[in-house]
Amino acid sequence: MRPTLIAITCLALLAGCSSAPEPSSDPQVGALVEFEVFGMDCPGCHGGLENLVLEIPGVHSAKASWVDKKLALRVEEGAEVTDEQVHDAINRANFTAGERLK
Repeated sequence: MRPTLIAITCLALLAGCSSAPEPSSDPQVGALVEFEVFGMDCPGCHGGLENLVLEIPGVHSAKASWVDKKLALRVEEGAEVTDEQVHDAINRANFTAGERLK
C-alpha cells in the first residue's frame, strides 16, 4: 500500500470515531452518560467495549472514542445503570475506567 493511500485510510478510520452517540429521536431514550477510558490506542479497540456495555440492561447505545479516551452511552428512560456496571464492562474489555464525566 502506498504511503498516501495509508494516510487516507487512517483518516477515514478516524473520521468514523466520535465521542458521543448520535442524537436519538426515540422517546424512550434518556440521559447521556460519559466515562473516561484509558488503554484504548487504536480504532479497533472500541468495538469490543461498545458491545460489552450494550449488554448492560437499560443501555440503549454506546460509542467509545480511542482518540478522546471516552465512552458515551445513552440510557433508556427510567432505567438504572450504575457506574459499577459500566466500570465492570470497561475492565472486562481490558481497559481502565476513569472518572464519570457526565
